[in-house]
Amino acid sequence: MDRILLKDGPSIRKFYAFLFVDAARRGPHVRALDIKASTIKNDPNARELESLLCEILARSSNLQILCLSSFAASHIPGQESELQHILEGLTTLRELRLEDDSVRVSDWSNAPYMLIKKIRSPIHTFSAHIDELCGTPLHINSHISHLIPTLQDLRLDVLDMQENSAQDIIPCTSVHSLSIIRLQGTCDVSVLLRWFPALKTSLKVFGLGENDWYLDDYARVREQNIRSQKDAAWTHLDEVICDPEVLHVIVTALKHNAPSQLYLSMDIGEAVDVLEDLLPAEAKDRLTHLTLCLRYVDDRSESQLEHDETDSLNQILLLRPCVLWEIISYAIGHLRLTHLRVFLHADIRRPSRALADMRCSQPLVRGLLHIDLQEVAAKMSEEHPSLRYLFITSSGYALARNDSDEDRTRRPTCKIWLHEGGWRMFNRDEDGTRRMEELGSRALDSAIAREEMDLSEEDLLLIKHHIKI
Repeated sequence: MDRILLKDGPSIRKFYAFLFVDAARRGPHVRALDIKASTIKNDPNARELESLLCEILARSSNLQILCLSSFAASHIPGQESELQHILEGLTTLRELRLEDDSVRVSDWSNAPYMLIKKIRSPIHTFSAHIDELCGTPLHINSHISHLIPTLQDLRLDVLDMQENSAQDIIPCTSVHSLSIIRLQGTCDVSVLLRWFPALKTSLKVFGLGENDWYLDDYARVREQNIRSQKDAAWTHLDEVICDPEVLHVIVTALKHNAPSQLYLSMDIGEAVDVLEDLLPAEAKDRLTHLTLCLRYVDDRSESQLEHDETDSLNQILLLRPCVLWEIISYAIGHLRLTHLRVFLHADIRRPSRALADMRCSQPLVRGLLHIDLQEVAAKMSEEHPSLRYLFITSSGYALARNDSDEDRTRRPTCKIWLHEGGWRMFNRDEDGTRRMEELGSRALDSAIAREEMDLSEEDLLLIKHHIKI
């Protein structure tokens, strides 16, 4: 459902004028609003604009989706306002999103908590992308407990599990999908199992790799999670989206209840080291859809490159198409995948002299620029007879930075590339050959959307700033 964007004074006035041509007839058709109006706070006509927002909300009698920026929420605490009462009194909402659009933390106070505690709608999807609405499971639970009877999809920006306890947590028995963008502390499955016992549609967790852990720490958490699942476990999960660190410590939760769809996002070096171990043999009977988003980022200075020359050469070798696809093919060889999507993204920002060094970057860039996707698809088709669809994207950005005073007089050089393709595979003919059908652009996009193999919002943000996809 497309949201109507109200981002500033002109957009609010324009939509207000449109709506009130015939508010009685048009109002009930307003189903989704995205209010990003933080700039209004300093607008000379802020009171007028707030009043217009109130009238728009009051006339939107069937409003189901509401996305609020920090301005809208920041008017709630400390003063009685018409907007406060309108927001609290909404009864038709099914999805509520709170987002931080770069307003200073001090402007927030307790605004989000006040709104969440008083909202009267039967919320199905609650999304909080603001630093102020983060904390321990108990802290978050205390603010959303009244939403539990109807809450099905919970999306948190930050969850602090450094001091976690499964005791006293009110189970969210209707939540089927959980998303945690940044998990701080230990990924304790026992807490998640008690908090979300009915989880079955989707589990999305990132951020464990930001901990300063040693291998022993990961092993300890993994063993702890093994023990905790002897008493309880999720029946099954349709989709898991995570980084390799998270998958490593929760992989035991998936062995006997493997998801049918798995999304892994990782650096290319991590993929080579852990990919095979992250796809256990027990997953082969259920896992059918696998999305791999592999990133290579290199923005080292010339002095760093001199010290890391061996590592740099190793990374380049791994990114050679013939090597990379051998590794991927071997890692998934024991699975019975029907759908595979591989997204490879390279972000290279080298000093101009280093970028010109044949040992460092030219073979790498050349290999990525001229990858033969058809050849890769044919190879994967032959080696994996269960595959029915294969989607491949290779994108990248190579910039020669002008770091030295001498270089700054020159114009930076850069290369940008985006190659993508999709194929449908058929059963072998009588003569043993396997036919492939290349998908057109529309068919490719449609297949990816239909199979729910889109990139995550986080991976898109990392890529879209210089590649249009």
